[in-house]
Amino acid sequence: MWLSVTAENKTNRYGYRYTYYHCSKRRLDYRCQQPSVSVANLERQILGFLEGIKIPESLHNWAIHKLDRVAKDRTTLREAQRHSLEQTRVSLEREFENLTKLRIRDLLSDDEYVRERQELERKRLGTSQTIEQLERTSLWFEPAQMLISFNQRAVSWFKAGDLQTKRLILGTVGSNLMLKDRELSIDARKPFRPWSGSASISEMRAFVKEVRTLYDKQDSSLATVLAGVQELQKRPRTTAIINAA
Repeated sequence: MWLSVTAENKTNRYGYRYTYYHCSKRRLDYRCQQPSVSVANLERQILGFLEGIKIPESLHNWAIHKLDRVAKDRTTLREAQRHSLEQTRVSLEREFENLTKLRIRDLLSDDEYVRERQELERKRLGTSQTIEQLERTSLWFEPAQMLISFNQRAVSWFKAGDLQTKRLILGTVGSNLMLKDRELSIDARKPFRPWSGSASISEMRAFVKEVRTLYDKQDSSLATVLAGVQELQKRPRTTAIINAA
């Protein structure tokens, strides 16, 4: 039987603090038979997990370069599209003003005014939605770059981090932590995945595509991951590692 695991801080009679991990399902009416595990043992297993989901350096470099290039191309195109849409919106506002003036001067009947106004409202709503979609489509590059860079550096962050940082890293990339006979099982939180040394560019493309899909769907799991990475970036030790990397 696999059991969920939790950490517990203790202070011995000499005043020294230490941490150990044990089954989190302890109850008064149930005595867990699973042995506790030392921090050093558990952290070795966590590092093994982080190494397993680490993007190979060659793919990391390719992806970052590719995203930078695509982001620049898309930014140029987006600005041209946005400029055109803004001009359309200004033109529609002018048509609204003219329509109102015509109605005031009784040059349009009530039915004509309502019909024309509804059509302009439809066009204005469509233009605004297109602008919003254009902005959102361009925003997924930054989360993708953030996750790829974090994935590449998670091992070094974990090694250099304090206990809170290590917990945050593990909570960001892993889920369903289970412990049996001092052996830790961790599921990679999506979009993270195991990588082999022979991983291909097509697999990297699939990873980037999944990030984009999750972002467009406003997936709650991806939101949790991004929040964790952003929190890690705020931590002093993590920031020092980022700047040194």
